[in-house]
Amino acid sequence: MENQILASNLKRYRSAKQINQKVLSKSSGISVPTIKNLERGKSNPRNSTIQKLADALDCKFQDLFNPVGSLQNVRFRTKKSIPGREQILAHVSRWLQDYSFLEQALKDRQPYLLAYLPVGRNEGTDVQALAREVRLRMNYDAESPIHDITRLLEHAGIKLMPYSYASDAFYSLSVGYQEGGPAIAVNTWSRISTERQIFSAAHELGHILLHTSEYCAEKDYEADEHEKQADDFAEYFLMPEESFISEWRQTSGLSFPDRVIKIKRRFAVSYRTVLQRLIHLGYADSSVFAKFKTDFEQHYERKLTQKHVEYSEGAEPYGLLHFDFFEDRLSRLVRQAEAEGIITMRKAAEILQTDEKALEKQYRKMQSIDTRSEQESSDMQESPSGSEHQTAPS
Repeated sequence: MENQILASNLKRYRSAKQINQKVLSKSSGISVPTIKNLERGKSNPRNSTIQKLADALDCKFQDLFNPVGSLQNVRFRTKKSIPGREQILAHVSRWLQDYSFLEQALKDRQPYLLAYLPVGRNEGTDVQALAREVRLRMNYDAESPIHDITRLLEHAGIKLMPYSYASDAFYSLSVGYQEGGPAIAVNTWSRISTERQIFSAAHELGHILLHTSEYCAEKDYEADEHEKQADDFAEYFLMPEESFISEWRQTSGLSFPDRVIKIKRRFAVSYRTVLQRLIHLGYADSSVFAKFKTDFEQHYERKLTQKHVEYSEGAEPYGLLHFDFFEDRLSRLVRQAEAEGIITMRKAAEILQTDEKALEKQYRKMQSIDTRSEQESSDMQESPSGSEHQTAPS
C-alpha cells in the first residue's frame, strides 16, 4: 500500500514540474530504471533515495508518503488542459481536510449563508437579480462596492484558498458542499493581476450557485454558456448596475481614461471589466477597447501593454496590490489551534505552507503586540467611560 502511495505521489509531483523521468534522474542522481520501478510501485527504496527525489521535486520527504484524498465534486476554470491538474486537486484536497479539522476542533464552523438559495439554474436565470439576492443573504448592502471579497466570502461560510500556481492557464476552481465546501481556490501567481483574482473568486461563486450539477473532477473544459453566465454573475456581484451607473454619471467631468480608472479602482475590478459593463449597458460597442488604449496612452504618455508585471501597473493600469486579495480566516484558526496545543508549530507551518522557524518568530512578535492591545483594552474598560474627556455641563 505504501509503495502505491509513493508511486502515485512521485508521478504527481513530477507531472506538476512538467519533467520526464530522465530529467528527474539527472537532477536527483537516481537512475531512470530505479525511478521507473518506484513509479510502478515495484521497489522498496532507501530513505536516502527518497530524500534525493524529494529535494529534486521541491517537496518534503513525508509528502511522498501522504495519501491524498480525491476530490470529485469540483469545477476548474482553465484556458486549456494543464499538466499539474492532479497536483492542484491533491493540494486543495489536503487544504480542505486541514481546514475542516481546525473548524471542528475549535468549534468554529462558519454557517453557509447561501444554503437555502435555489441552485442548479437554467439559461433563463435572472443573473442580476441573483447577484443582488446573494449580497443581501451575505448581510451586505445591495449596491455598495465590495472592499474585501475574501472576508465577505468567508463570513458567508465559503472557504477561500489563495494558491500560487505558475501558470496563467489556471485561474480558479470551486468545490461543492458535499466535499467539505463550498470552497474556492484562486490562483494568486504574481503574473495574474489582483483584479483577475477577485473576479475569479466571484466567478466561482456564480458556478457554486448556478451549475452545481456540472461539478465533476474528470471534466477538463468548461461550457461556454456556463462560463458566460458565471462571468455575468461576477460582473453584477462586483458592480451592481444602479451603483455603476451612478458612478459613471458622477465622473462625467473627467477624461475617458481617468473616468475608467477611477471606477475600476472603486469597484476593485479590471479596466476591461469596466469597459465590458459599458458595452452591456449599450453605452459603447466593442471598439471601446481600442479607444481606451489610444486615449490612455495619449493621456498618461505611456504604453498600455498586455505584458504581466508583478504587482504593478503592467497589463492592469494603476492596479491593485496583492494585499487587496488576502485571506485571513484560516491563518487565524491555525494560530488559535497552535496556541491551544491542538496542533504543533510544525503542523501550523505545514498548513500555511511556510517555514516553521519564521512562523514561530512571527507568532512571538504578534503575541507581544496582542498582549499590549488586550491590556490597554482592559484598562479602558476598568476606568469610568470617557471620564477624562468629558466636560461638566454648564
